[in-house]
Amino acid sequence: MKTKIKFFIFLAVLFLAKNSFALSFTQDYWTPTDFTTGDNGSAFFVLSVEIAGYESDFGLFTVDDIANPTTIVEKLLVFEAKSEPFSVANVYFKQDSDGWWAKSDFEDWQLFDRYFGFYYGVYTGGATDTTLDYLWYTDTRFNSYANGTPLDTTIEHIATDWNGIDTVGIYLDDQRGGGDRDWNDMTIIGNDLAPVPEPATLLLLGTGLLGLGVGRKRFSKK
Repeated sequence: MKTKIKFFIFLAVLFLAKNSFALSFTQDYWTPTDFTTGDNGSAFFVLSVEIAGYESDFGLFTVDDIANPTTIVEKLLVFEAKSEPFSVANVYFKQDSDGWWAKSDFEDWQLFDRYFGFYYGVYTGGATDTTLDYLWYTDTRFNSYANGTPLDTTIEHIATDWNGIDTVGIYLDDQRGGGDRDWNDMTIIGNDLAPVPEPATLLLLGTGLLGLGVGRKRFSKK
């Protein structure tokens, strides 16, 4: 119980600190910064849903080459749209001779990468809507309708902010065509994350821990 209380206090502090960050649209890919908490080559993410009034999937994705991405290689679902307030999800990472692997509460172990972006799957009809409408990515070239048809590939629907150390905010503007740019349709706050540097300066990374919290709001399907 004490651990859970501390975790939510941590999230509250991060939300209050949001305005001191600068929203950015250039940080498409991220990596953990805490390489000391994983045991036996493993790492894990802890996520919590807050105020789940707005329905959206959330997950991670990897690409063929972060220096010149052309294809999404893997996606890992972390939250389903039906996730309730204060529900918790875990994402686990491990490395073996085949490479990096990841799993979540919704998906089993799969080959992944330690460098990844974030995506939201948008359901615009509320809690009873079972039809995915849009997929928005931190890398806008992959933005699309649910059927894969490109959509808003030059419009940012996900903004990030970073405190320059290890804390990141991931903010969604859900509506196609640019939306209202209020960046509060869904919010995830995470610690122990940093933007991926240029490929020439990438270091060999180990394992880490990331704690994330989620805030959502509802809107009507149009």
